[in-house]
Amino acid sequence: MEDMVIVSVCARPILYDTTMESYRDRNKKELAWVDVAEETGLPGSKRKRATRVPCGQDPIQEAILQALHNEAAQTPPPPQLSEDAFFVQSILPSLERLPRQACAELKFEGAFF
Repeated sequence: MEDMVIVSVCARPILYDTTMESYRDRNKKELAWVDVAEETGLPGSKRKRATRVPCGQDPIQEAILQALHNEAAQTPPPPQLSEDAFFVQSILPSLERLPRQACAELKFEGAFF
């Protein structure tokens, strides 16, 4: 359900693309929201004139906010890396570009391992 709302809104750039000329047209945006409601099966309004809806009052907006909240809650935090791990990650691209023989001859010296 939430995915359907996101896909439906993404198909209508008038709802989110501020660079579009028609983004400022409230009537066109209202029609787009009605289309989203019909496509997703959520209750929508068929008002003739677009009016401001307070945040959280429109079922479509609530569904989008809920989908974004669920997605953020499911993302685990990245693991904490030590300084040594950061160092190794920083030199990996250079090591991958070296020829195989040069990589075989390469030895790390130092007490940080």
